[in-house]
Amino acid sequence: MVLIVVAIAVVVYILTAVFMKKEQVRRLWFIAFFLLIIATACSVIFMQFDKDSLLANAKEMSELYIVYFLITLLPALALINLWMFRSVFWNVLRGKEVVLEKETKK
Repeated sequence: MVLIVVAIAVVVYILTAVFMKKEQVRRLWFIAFFLLIIATACSVIFMQFDKDSLLANAKEMSELYIVYFLITLLPALALINLWMFRSVFWNVLRGKEVVLEKETKK
């Protein structure tokens, strides 16, 4: 399941990289990653406060599957974001100055 989700995310990333501008692709995938983190956190918090019974019923199982699906999407989107922003990450890890494109055009 996880490998299928990662493969689909990579295919969608390649398609967006081909048909969209670089800045639009970065913005799209960063927003998707950020929204997925928020959705996962909200669903985990909701499940934490909604644990009244010992045995899981159908509603709780569906919530668990939703959380599992969201958590399987997190590594795929994290890898895509790391790939897109790899130069920035390497500059930060090496202690070099991060220069944005807008600053170099001036």
